[in-house]
Amino acid sequence: MTFVLVVVCVLLTLIYYRLFRRNENKKSGTTAKRMAIIAIAVAVIWLVADHHFTPSKWKADPRVRHKLTVSLQLQYRFVGKTRQEITDILGEGSETNIFKRSSFPAGTVLAYYIGQDGVDSRWMIFHFDEAGNCTDVIYDIS
Repeated sequence: MTFVLVVVCVLLTLIYYRLFRRNENKKSGTTAKRMAIIAIAVAVIWLVADHHFTPSKWKADPRVRHKLTVSLQLQYRFVGKTRQEITDILGEGSETNIFKRSSFPAGTVLAYYIGQDGVDSRWMIFHFDEAGNCTDVIYDIS
């Protein structure tokens, strides 16, 4: 939301200088462009910092996990990792009965709640083989 507000401010700055300052000073257009570039750079830095995965952010508030999933995927390759390695990074999985009804044998699924999508819950689900190694990571809505 903050990112959108910054973009709107940038656009309003450019419009203001184009409409009202054009005749007063030829440098005002350049100044407006510089201000817009600075505002966009600040917005991008804020966006990247807000969406950067750290285990502490992930564990602290499940409601913000949806913001962290892209960064998480870029930082970690989970396929082949053991259940313990994954829980060391992400903490204990979410308690849910939804995936206990699935066709996967007991103990082979680890699910993490990552947010709401309207009325549905979004989940990150890890599947494990008999040896306890992750074979697949899927995102599901229930």
